[in-house]
Amino acid sequence: DLHFFPTRRSSDLAAAAAGTPLSDAACVLAARALGLVWLPAALAPRLKALVLDLDHTLYAGVLGEDGPHGIRLTPDHAALQRKLVALRDDGIFLALASRNEPADVDALFAARPDLPLRPEHLSARAIAFRGKATGVLELAAALRIAPDAMLLLDDNPGEIAAVAAEVPGLRFLHAADPALAARALDAYPGLHGFPRGRDDGLRVADLAAAAQRDEAERSARSPED
Repeated sequence: DLHFFPTRRSSDLAAAAAGTPLSDAACVLAARALGLVWLPAALAPRLKALVLDLDHTLYAGVLGEDGPHGIRLTPDHAALQRKLVALRDDGIFLALASRNEPADVDALFAARPDLPLRPEHLSARAIAFRGKATGVLELAAALRIAPDAMLLLDDNPGEIAAVAAEVPGLRFLHAADPALAARALDAYPGLHGFPRGRDDGLRVADLAAAAQRDEAERSARSPED
């Protein structure tokens, strides 16, 4: 089960299966899988949510300055978004925490169907010009989980430091380079190595259904409606 770490040295893994000594490259792969995937899965609970920044994290550019058509979806950013969607399909909540106008974010998704990450993949949002720590705590409450079950992806190390000072237990991934961030997600402790059951996917679907019920209740003309 070293599929999290693709390598050209596939012969190393075949040699391991045959009982012959491993090469240095295969030893590194095995140590990485053991230390970052299987031991964390055995010793600690699974991470339940990824909290995502927008500007310079999920795309290149600043939404408020460049507009929906001005931001650039590079191949590496697209690959990162696809990986996030795959994690969501595996039962991990996805949420946004960004210093932007909510209307601008809505316009972004409406104008850019090329973004692999879509609004329906998001279980919660905290979009506002304020301290990001406040938004992270609101997201934890909305998702009904503790901050120590969340991982924040952000390109800004200063932002990460500020949130870390206010939200103990929250985990962080510096995501200024989308290719490196995607690679890190393949081996981030707490994301992989856990038994896959129906409950993870149902938890994400149930929260989405609850949000739809709440919206229907707010927009109804009467309780009967």
